[in-house]
Amino acid sequence: MNHRERVQAALRGDPVDRVPVAFWNHFSSDPRTAEDLAAEAIAFQRRFDWDFVKMMPSGMYLPLAYGCEITPAAPPIGANGIARSIIATADDLRRLPPLDPNRGVLGEVARAVQLTRDALGPDVPIIQTVFSPLTIVHKMCLGDSFRDYIANAREAVVEALTSITTTSIAIGRAALDAGADGVFFATQEATLDQMTEPEFEALGATYDRPVLNGLGERAWFRLLHVCRESIMAESVADYPVEAINWDCHHNFPSLTEASGIWPFAIVGGVDRNGIVVDGPADAVEAEVRQVIATVGRRFILSAGCGLPLARREANLDAVRREIGALA
Repeated sequence: MNHRERVQAALRGDPVDRVPVAFWNHFSSDPRTAEDLAAEAIAFQRRFDWDFVKMMPSGMYLPLAYGCEITPAAPPIGANGIARSIIATADDLRRLPPLDPNRGVLGEVARAVQLTRDALGPDVPIIQTVFSPLTIVHKMCLGDSFRDYIANAREAVVEALTSITTTSIAIGRAALDAGADGVFFATQEATLDQMTEPEFEALGATYDRPVLNGLGERAWFRLLHVCRESIMAESVADYPVEAINWDCHHNFPSLTEASGIWPFAIVGGVDRNGIVVDGPADAVEAEVRQVIATVGRRFILSAGCGLPLARREANLDAVRREIGALA
């Protein structure tokens, strides 16, 4: 099987020649241009030969496109922050325009997909990172303003979400046009640490579903990433996706409980802050064996989120080596 065939079979629950595997992380070089983003993605893929590529633009690429200023990438995971936001009052939420996905920052992000596809060829699945509309609103609301706007300026939040949804669909479609096979759709808001389940349904899921549905049949690999702890597992159980990724080591459901809640393929199993980062190679190999023994067919081995910058390449080699040995 090639990478595409292997991933597609795993998503369906069909037999595979070996368990698919893919990891991802941000890069300390803090790439912003299409050329730099693609160069990092290509080098990472050629180094480890993963079964799919998750594009790694800045987690702040859409706020940056709207006009926010962001901080440099910083440890432990190479994430950017907001240095200056365009959202200073609730009225600013009403002024977010729909953006052209092929211009400016968004154009760089889309073109990075094309460059990566051109370099890697047709047989490696590529998915573009798209953040949920509510996640984008939260990223641009500094301090306690996010909760304040939800409580006291709900209509303004809804206007922002509506506009961001339109732009997010356009970003996903531009990625597909550039050669992507789907999206890594990330929400950081489906957590009881942020809001109640009714709030998430009204402000999160209501806008997430149209983004995912709006990608059309070309998007055969929609991977939902539910970030944070205390996640609302059942609130995302009806999302139109093929697979789900979450931190199963610090959350309900566990890896063994997941199939009873979600009708999706599972992507994960490895503790992203555990032995894969700095443990001995034999312990990494043992973790891989233990995880694979726990799950069924509809599974892709990965971590519950992006790896820290400090991870050991030798340990990722150990993952690949053990996956091959178990084939």
